Amino acid sequence: AQTNSKVLLSVLLKKKSAALINRAANLQISLDLLTLAVLIHFSGGLENPFSFYFIFHMIIASILLSRRASFLQATLAMALFAGMGISEYTGLLPHYCLKGFIPYTLHHDSTYIFGVSFVFATTIYMAVYMATSISGKLKNREKSLEEANQRLCEKDRIKSEYVLRVTHDIKEHLAAIESCLDPVTEGITGVLNEE
Repeated sequence: AQTNSKVLLSVLLKKKSAALINRAANLQISLDLLTLAVLIHFSGGLENPFSFYFIFHMIIASILLSRRASFLQATLAMALFAGMGISEYTGLLPHYCLKGFIPYTLHHDSTYIFGVSFVFATTIYMAVYMATSISGKLKNREKSLEEANQRLCEKDRIKSEYVLRVTHDIKEHLAAIESCLDPVTEGITGVLNEE
């Protein structure tokens, strides 16, 4: 009973720490996306080709977080990206251009903003879909291997117990035979003939 309660406590602690780590990862990725959006805004906005660095965060989110949380993070990235573009287009946010790289009037072109936002959104969501699919398959494989390892450990334990019992039984029988032979070999039961 005490061993079962220790195992149950261990499982509960693992689940609680996993939930805490999951929340921390979720918060960290959200803060990273917000920081990246601010950096992108001050270095060219939608005209900045580094805006596609959001994809790296989506892949990391897909590996660390659940499928649902990964898609929510992708939606946050898309909202930040599109919000930045729309805010610069409408004049809510000032536009900081990348001089000498791209014509700095693109932030006023609604077709460009829509096109880049569409490509960005489809790329982000496809990356999350593919990464969560691969991550899910790997997690399932890891789980099945862990279960197989537990079954092997249980079979090894059963084998060890069996060998221990057989060894004990053989030793008992050999000791009984030896105790019966001792009086005979010591001559207590009389003289032994050569045969």
